Amino acid sequence: MIRELSGRVTFRVFKRGILSRVAHDLQLSMDSVKAKLEDDRIAAELSLNSFVVDGALRGGRVISGVISPKDTRAILKNMHSDVLHTEAHPAALLEGKLDQTAGVFQGVLTLRGRPVEIIFPVRVGQGSFDGAVEITPTLWGIAPFRALMGAIQLQD
Repeated sequence: MIRELSGRVTFRVFKRGILSRVAHDLQLSMDSVKAKLEDDRIAAELSLNSFVVDGALRGGRVISGVISPKDTRAILKNMHSDVLHTEAHPAALLEGKLDQTAGVFQGVLTLRGRPVEIIFPVRVGQGSFDGAVEITPTLWGIAPFRALMGAIQLQD
């Protein structure tokens, strides 16, 4: 039996560097992520063009209104053109095995056409799923984003 699931994916991006105090840690998200669960196999396609900037992170909480609309547009432009290359790779794929008893997903996340094995805790509810994973962008060939000649960088 195939179950259709929907979910939300949230990404937290952290800065580093000499001028990191003038930059913001960020939370970005995409709603309406669709997945299919068949027995213990799950497959999801994430439309990378559907990202939104939720806000700046302070003390682990999202603070809205800190990032201007102009900066929000610049963040999304940089993410699409310089980091994820969404014109060539508009979607990420998540495929693997879901152990609902143990609450663990083990499979492959494909970003920018490069598959990397991942494992993370996940919870499946009535028609939805929830999980969190820390990723290392360089595993997908994504160089850490830099601004102001490297004075501000994203953590890997």
